[in-house]
Amino acid sequence: MKPKLAVEEHDPIELDEALKIVDRYLARGSEKFQTVEEAIAATMFGFSRSKSEFIEICVNGPTQISYKFETTDPTASWISKLFKGVFRHEAELHSREELVQKGEEFFTTPVLEIKRQIENH
Repeated sequence: MKPKLAVEEHDPIELDEALKIVDRYLARGSEKFQTVEEAIAATMFGFSRSKSEFIEICVNGPTQISYKFETTDPTASWISKLFKGVFRHEAELHSREELVQKGEEFFTTPVLEIKRQIENH
């Protein structure tokens, strides 16, 4: 996020660079900010495979990390597809290890497999 809360797009990256970004944002998790906009820009980030496959992360504190996974849902009913047919999963993570696991999963696992794992968990 940019300080004016606009999404900032970047070139594609590999997993190792993504993990460096994770650590950079985690380091900001306990900082104090002057404005809400500064806090969001410094602590919210994500990774995407396409416009419809992404994870969004917000570091609310060193052990409180909001995580959202979203993808189009090819198994959605016709009525759901009228309203985007999106599969969304949100969770709270409590450590760097959990966040790294989610990042590695997103970069190495087909999104439909991630969706299946979430549904069966």
